[in-house]
Amino acid sequence: MCLRKWCKITSLHIIANNFSPLIAALAFSVTHKDVGLFKFLSNTKQPMKIYAIKVFLVAMAVAIPVNIFLDFLFPDSEGMVIELSLAFFMKVVIAAPIIETLIMIPIISIISKFTNNINYVSLISAIVWGIIHSLGYPLHGIGIFYSFYLMSMAYQYWDLHSRGHALLVVMTIHALFNGTGLVLFAIES
Repeated sequence: MCLRKWCKITSLHIIANNFSPLIAALAFSVTHKDVGLFKFLSNTKQPMKIYAIKVFLVAMAVAIPVNIFLDFLFPDSEGMVIELSLAFFMKVVIAAPIIETLIMIPIISIISKFTNNINYVSLISAIVWGIIHSLGYPLHGIGIFYSFYLMSMAYQYWDLHSRGHALLVVMTIHALFNGTGLVLFAIES
């Protein structure tokens, strides 16, 4: 077994072991209290930070296995160029969530002119964001698809409450998602 493959398997094993208790706790808390994903997403009566953390954990519970699976299917695929620097952190964890959330508003607005079904709007929005993220790195769009589906749902539910709350919730979820990706990359490096 080559060293690169051994390092990938070892780091993926470390990630899987560290996140297993988190995923199990998440599965219990979501199914126990919210009875179904869509009811959970539509519950905007809970504190915004709790809501954002729950959505982030659900997104990560899907994104990690999907990305591990894609990495094994396409071991030699070109990945994102990631730097471990303050400038890159600011770009990915601060700027990208703000800019992409602001761009999400007109995308959802345009899609909503054709259908009022929140699931369809979220699905089409996630497809658009998957394509945009695939332009530089094709597999990246697949890996982030579900997180953008959840963020689109969260935006629409919170927008019924307040546009400001919707923006803040989605930016928080996105920042947590990107920040965790950087931390996992740092652990793997």
